[in-house]
Parts: sequence; structure tokens; C-alpha cells
Amino acid sequence: MINKLKNKKLYTLSLFVIYAIMSVIYVLSYFSDGQLRNLFPNDLIFHLNRIVAMNSVIHGPVNFDAFSNVGHPVNFFYPWQTFFPAYILSRIFKSVVSGYIAFIALLTFSTFYISKYCYAHVFHEPFGAFLFSIFYTLSAYRSVDIFARNAVGEFIAFTFVPIAFAGMYKIIFTDQKSPYVLALGMSLIIYSHVLTSILTVFFLVIMLVVGLCSKKVVSISKTFKSITLSIVLVIISTSFFWFQMFSQVLTLKSQSPYDGFLSRSALAPSDLIIGSINNDYSVFTIGLITLFLLVVSIVQYEKIPTVIRATLFMGILASLMTTKIFPWPWFQSSSIVLLQFPTRISTFATLFISISGSYVLSHNFRKKISMGIVLLTIIFSVFGATNLINLDNERQVLTINKHNETEYSRYSDNTDYYPKNSDKNTNKILRHDFYLNHKSVAINYCVKDNRAQFTLPAGDLTEKLNIDTPFIFSYGITAQQGSKPLHVKKSNAGTVQIVDVKGQKPIVITSSYTPIVKVLIVLSLLTTVFILLKSMKLDKLRFKNNIFQKR
Repeated sequence: MINKLKNKKLYTLSLFVIYAIMSVIYVLSYFSDGQLRNLFPNDLIFHLNRIVAMNSVIHGPVNFDAFSNVGHPVNFFYPWQTFFPAYILSRIFKSVVSGYIAFIALLTFSTFYISKYCYAHVFHEPFGAFLFSIFYTLSAYRSVDIFARNAVGEFIAFTFVPIAFAGMYKIIFTDQKSPYVLALGMSLIIYSHVLTSILTVFFLVIMLVVGLCSKKVVSISKTFKSITLSIVLVIISTSFFWFQMFSQVLTLKSQSPYDGFLSRSALAPSDLIIGSINNDYSVFTIGLITLFLLVVSIVQYEKIPTVIRATLFMGILASLMTTKIFPWPWFQSSSIVLLQFPTRISTFATLFISISGSYVLSHNFRKKISMGIVLLTIIFSVFGATNLINLDNERQVLTINKHNETEYSRYSDNTDYYPKNSDKNTNKILRHDFYLNHKSVAINYCVKDNRAQFTLPAGDLTEKLNIDTPFIFSYGITAQQGSKPLHVKKSNAGTVQIVDVKGQKPIVITSSYTPIVKVLIVLSLLTTVFILLKSMKLDKLRFKNNIFQKR
């Protein structure tokens, strides 16, 4: 018994050290010089501004320090909850760039552990779980997300996607119909990246349909009951975010992010294969190792159980959906166009193929061969990042470091989520033009956290004025002069307009959470903690009816 405990402690410690070292190697392979670089600089600048904008998120949704001091409503539409550690790390290291890099290392370490936990939670197989944690965390597309695209939201969601599918497996294929793991995974994904949560639901539905068609569902009525309860828990745990977002939508019509041409941005089948073989991070493919796992799984198809076959099928489907084989032109005029890039679906192709490949290697190959593939995965991960650096240097892409980070982390001309009415006034907003009774005037202003302050120019102190400010109108915005509340409304340009103002006392515009939002914050937090605790408790239980025991 004592020896078993010692071995378990040694295994736990060894795994911690291995994951920590690989997380450091992963980050240093691209950020060894402490600089951020990107083929798509607008995305990088956008997310650095998001870090700064979290400075006052405890007090209100809008921050005036970032995004060129216009009161950008990004926090209404882009979840910040799982990105908040990046802000904490930036304060610890006293640098947005250093905090950003440290956050990627922390998230990589977490992804190793979470992916291992999810695989073990389903298959109860330590070696297979280790393989999956390596293949999934060091996968090419995950590196593409953060190194080539700086798609921080998707990168964070990548960490939590396995939790949702582990929970769904538990509900569909076992007699333990707990809704908590699925609810936890979906809540964390929603609080990371909304679009990824929609894609996750799509593939969860496919997973359910496959289970029903293969007649592997354990108790259909209990399955749907648990799924329904999961949906309710997710709605409650994320109610804070949804209420804020829809309130802002009703408050102000906003510009949507770029609507992409789906068929144009989808990969040619040859690009998917050749780009993967070359392990080229600039092509946005699944990469060489994931492609290898796909081939191995197909070759071993007859030797794997039904559910792994279904997982492999979903991996192939997801891969094909990233290409022009899928009829994307049919959906160009629908809301699906918000997907922007079909290559986003590579997240799910990577997940499913990594699961099937890990299962095949752990069951049908010698351990030495599997560990050799693990070593190759680490090597190709480093080489892929190094090759991308060389490409970045050739293209002379933007680089951001400690010396110029203020210029790029506090100022941005990104107009996503700007008012639709401000199309013709964007430059006026960015110039911070004020208007008194529709006449342009020069007014000095200052911003700090969730507040903007300015004073009216000298004039008739008894005259009532209407002030059009350059600050974007948003839900929960208020203004006061001294202790006197002022009436605010939306201007024709979608900015804050203050009416019937007089006198020269400073005017302060503040973004705050409304009373109902404060209630929802508490409700969401308590529900999320409840779901987390229930999920951790269930981890101590073993499946009574695991179909993988019937190979």
C-alpha cells in the first residue's frame, strides 16, 4: 500500500515536471526573444487592448484606458472571464507583453492537465491519456491559433473543449447521467469564445445523433433529461454574460466583425494535405502529427470499438468541413457567414483525431513506438514555430515588446462593435471631437479605468447645452456633474449625448453594472462554483457501465 502511494506521488510529480518543462519549451519556441509578432497585427493589437480593458472590469463593463479612449464596448461581446488571468499576470510582471506570454504558458500547462483528465475520465487509461494530452496540446492547429493568428479567444476555448465532450460521452454512453461535466465545459467555452461554443454545440448534436444511430445510447429518456438539465445549468451560469450582451444589442446597433467569404477562405483539399505534411503553420491545417494519427486510425479501423469509429468519423467530417469540398457557398447568405473562416473547425478535427489516434496507439502499438511519436510531436511543434518565425522575419511583420507595448496595447482603430451609426463618424470618434449644440469645440478630457472626465469651455453659465461626446454609448453608462446626475442618451452617431447641461463643473461619464447585472454576477458565479464542485466530486466515481470494456 505504501509503495503504491509512493509510486502515485512519484508519477504525479513526474507528470507535473514534464508538463511544466514542455509548456516552457512550447512558449520559448516562438517567444524566446520576448517579442510578440503576428501575420495579422490587428488581432494581436485587439487582444492586447483587451488585457488593458480588464483593468476596471470589476467595477463596470467599459474601460476608457484602452482602445484609443473611446469607451469601446468589447467586454459586452467578447467574454473576458477566462482571459482575466492574463491581466493579473501583466500586473505581476508589470508588462502587457510579458503577461500575455506568461498566460500562454499557463494555459498550455492547463491544457496538458485538462486534456489528460478528460481522456482518463472517459477511458480510465493513464497511458492513452498521456498520449492524448501531448497530441492535443502540441497540435499544429493549436499553435496556429496563437502563433499565426493570435486568436486568443479560440486558443483559450481549445483548453476547455475536451471537458464538454467528456461530459457528453458520460451522458450518452454510460449509466451515470450526470449533467455537471458537460455544463462545466460549455460554461467555460462560452466564457472564452462564443463562436467556439456554437461550433461545440453543433458537434455535440452530431455526437448524440451518432450515438442514437449506433444504438449505443444508455437509457434515451435519462440521456435527454440530463442534457436538458445541463442546458439549464449553462444558461444560469452564463446568464451574466448573455444578459449584458443582449442588453447592449438592444441599447445600440453595433457593427459586426468582418463577414468572411466562406468558400474563399476554405482550404483546397490539396492544401489541407500538403500543408499538413509540411507542418506549415501559415496554411492553417491540422499538421503532420494529426494527419499521421488520422491515417493510423483509418488503417486500424477494424480493430477499434464502435464509439472510437464514430469519433474518427467526426474527425474526418470536421477536416472535410475546413475545405472547399463542403458546400460553403450555400451558406454565404446565412448567419453562418459569421464563422468567417472554415479553418476554425480544425479545433474539432484535432480533438477527434487525437482521441482516436491516442486510443489506437495505446491499444495496438508498442509503448516504445508511441513514445517515439510523442518525441516527434515535441520536435515538430518546435520546428513549426521556428519556421513561422522565419516567415514572419521575411515578411517584416509587426513586432511588439516591452518598449513599444503602450503604443499598441492602449490604442486601436479596430471598429468591431462600434455603433453602426458611427460609420461616417469613426474618425471624429477617434479624434475625440466634442460638439456643443452641434458645433465642434475643443475640450480637454482625461480617462481612468471606467470613467471619462471633461469640463465645458468658458461661456454663459446659465445657458443649457447639449453635448455630443466621442465616447461610445453603452448599456449602464451614466453621467454626473458634481453630485448631480445628468440625462444621457444616444446621439445620432451612437455616442454618449448629455442634454441640458450648464455650468463649468467637471462632468464625469461612468460605466457601471446595473443592479440586475450585479445579481446575475452573483448567480452566475455561485452556479459555476456549484457545477465545478459537483464535477470534481464525480471524478472520484467510476463508470459502472463502460462500453470500452466490451471490446
